[in-house]
Amino acid sequence: MVVIFCFYSMFAMAQNPTPTYTTHTDSANGSLVMRGVLSMEVLAKEPSFTWMESGLKAYAPQQAIISKLQPLLQQYTVTVFLGTWCDDSQLLVPQLFKVLQNAQYPTNQVIVYGVDRAKTTGGGQDKDFKITNVPTIILQKGPVEIGRITENVHASMEQDILDIVQSVLEHK
Repeated sequence: MVVIFCFYSMFAMAQNPTPTYTTHTDSANGSLVMRGVLSMEVLAKEPSFTWMESGLKAYAPQQAIISKLQPLLQQYTVTVFLGTWCDDSQLLVPQLFKVLQNAQYPTNQVIVYGVDRAKTTGGGQDKDFKITNVPTIILQKGPVEIGRITENVHASMEQDILDIVQSVLEHK
């Protein structure tokens, strides 16, 4: 419970866009679908999203990778598209936020969008970012996308993010 409280506190201070979303029940699996602009606080406080708390508790990022990632990640914006109904999102989004939490990433730079099964947000952001699968985690430097993780990770969440950030450094 302490982990979740710290997590709530960390994300409660975020300066994300104001959550504006709709909800409905997914016809395929009966889960709650949140569509639109979300926040980690909204996801963490939803009682039916037990996957958030259990995912945060279960994931143990590799601290050696976090140590390398922490000083590099601060200059990037992270945008997340997830399906609250989607098993891949339910697995990877808690992992992402555990990595960000461990890297002391400023949460006012994290933007979260929920999509329905058609992969739409209701506000057009899905089209702007050409979202076809979820979760999609996009790293940007200013308006420029530097990389994305789509639907699964190759090594681990923290290693894949580090690989994206380091690939930018190698091309300078």
